[in-house]
Amino acid sequence: MLRFHELTSCRCRQEVPARAIERCGDLLEEIPPAHGANQNIQEGDLPKVTRESAATEAGLSEWQRKTALRVANVPKDEFEDAFRPPACATRYARGLCNNRAAPSS
Repeated sequence: MLRFHELTSCRCRQEVPARAIERCGDLLEEIPPAHGANQNIQEGDLPKVTRESAATEAGLSEWQRKTALRVANVPKDEFEDAFRPPACATRYARGLCNNRAAPSS
């Protein structure tokens, strides 16, 4: 059975990358989505920065870009709830949460 500090450190190892992915998605969302090819490019116009080009420049794959945007679309309170410690923090309560019989005293 995991001890509480082991459970917490395990949760932390999942939280840090998830927050990084969320932040990538937040930054990509700041770039307006491109809709189709731009047919009106004039000579001398600067190339438009798209979400795809920004993600590629940052070294993200297509899968990572799409995942980051999906994670960024999760409501903030729901995202934060995923990393809150469980309500059962004591050994006895963890046993109840795991559907195990309570230890006899």
